[in-house]
Amino acid sequence: MPVPNPVLPSPASRAALRRAHFDALHPPGRVGRAFVGSKVVRDGKAGFDGVVADHGECHEFLGPETSFVSLNRFWGRSRAGTNLKAVGSFALDFDFFHAGLPYAALSAVEIADMLVDAIVAAGIPRPSIDVSSGRGVQLTWICDGARASAWARVRAVYDALHGPSLDSAGMPVRSRRHRDDAVLAAFDARMAPMWRLFRDCGLDRCVRDAARVVRLVGAINATNGRMATLMFPSAFQDIVRYEFGALADAILPYSRARIQEMRAARAEAQADMPANDNPAPRRVRRLPAGYWPNVLADLHRLRAHRGGIAQGYRRIWLFLTANATAHINGGCPADWAADLAHLAGLSEAEATECLRSLGRRQLRNEAGERDTWDKKEWSVLYNYSAAEMVRLLNVMVEEADEAGLRQLGPGGAIARTDAERQADKRLRAGVATSGDKASRKLVDGLAGLDMKAEGKTLAEISAVTGRGRTSLIEAMREAKEYQASATTDSDVRADAKEDISETTVRVESRYMWSVGPRVRPAPEPA
Repeated sequence: MPVPNPVLPSPASRAALRRAHFDALHPPGRVGRAFVGSKVVRDGKAGFDGVVADHGECHEFLGPETSFVSLNRFWGRSRAGTNLKAVGSFALDFDFFHAGLPYAALSAVEIADMLVDAIVAAGIPRPSIDVSSGRGVQLTWICDGARASAWARVRAVYDALHGPSLDSAGMPVRSRRHRDDAVLAAFDARMAPMWRLFRDCGLDRCVRDAARVVRLVGAINATNGRMATLMFPSAFQDIVRYEFGALADAILPYSRARIQEMRAARAEAQADMPANDNPAPRRVRRLPAGYWPNVLADLHRLRAHRGGIAQGYRRIWLFLTANATAHINGGCPADWAADLAHLAGLSEAEATECLRSLGRRQLRNEAGERDTWDKKEWSVLYNYSAAEMVRLLNVMVEEADEAGLRQLGPGGAIARTDAERQADKRLRAGVATSGDKASRKLVDGLAGLDMKAEGKTLAEISAVTGRGRTSLIEAMREAKEYQASATTDSDVRADAKEDISETTVRVESRYMWSVGPRVRPAPEPA
């Protein structure tokens, strides 16, 4: 039988420990939402039940049964990797207690001391906190929130800490190309003792995905009834937080600056190579059809959904909206400021000042300049990705769904349906939609009835409307039914004005002049 702790702190003290641990991993004011919850078993499979919520909401859910917290923060109400918002920290989990491992008889404190000594000896900064989870040991480096775009580098850090497979002698199993690289060979020699100890202490190599959770200090481990405790430091107020980029440079064999130098040298070497006799034609980068119109529509939808632009986001919303407008229609800072300043809650002078750099780029764009990056041509205007604009405006998943955003949604744009793509194709080709055709048929029918009342023949009416005899008769019949459903002609015109936009069209023939409404669907507001 598992032996519980001799004395457990009071429920209030355990609750305070859980809150302190949560605040250490996810300080107030950080972007994104954290997960808190507990482990459950459904249909024989273990899982987690909890909520992904803002900081204040998470505190409300930190009840007695809440045992786990996510290492990272997310966009919406799901801790799926596709919703990753910010990297909060990364951790190593050691199950040293398993039978057959050489250090299974030692205590969690002794294991943590051994692991920290090996980490520091490998030239890696000490973990921020050491936690005894009730059975195993958790070592966590707490970082200032890195963007979700840094996740590839986070995975590289996990790879470096976990290490490769080890042979029977405890040496890394590497490819010949890796062994021939002096820097990587020195990295293996430096890290090998730590990797061997990690293996002997039961490192859980699965703890590396974005959705991973760790046990909260103060929570009770249901397996043996013991409480998770903080071994180092003595209080959460004394933890050391790391800047992620500096920490990654200390762990990985190549720093970020060194990688950029290597890329630049490789590009320079390729540029010095003799030209190919048959070079492939350079492909001009083309944005997806409707990308900037969709972005512009989403920016206005977001503003309408929020009921205006809040302080702190006004200039960036103005800049992004003006940039999308420039991609579509061009313009100048004065024009953009006149159209958008009042929508952003700024004066025209403030807006014009904010858009000066965009105006300079627009002048270059009008002169026909193009930028080249990665052997592709780009517009000299700002080419923000949808993900970057989502980050700048801090758009959450449910907010994007409620506002009906198509392009600026966390996790990627919403795929267009086949019907929508076909409608866009018809619109680009100038093909009328079914609604256009029905409206025009009704107008021609009404005009035909008027001309028939004036004594015109079907042949004369057909010449004016451009319809064949059979189509004209059908149009006049439908128009007559439409007139019968209205009490007076004025009522018909009043009803039509509510549903359609009218553009006067003048039709000329050798017999007469006709003026009538050309009916089109009212344009959808941006």
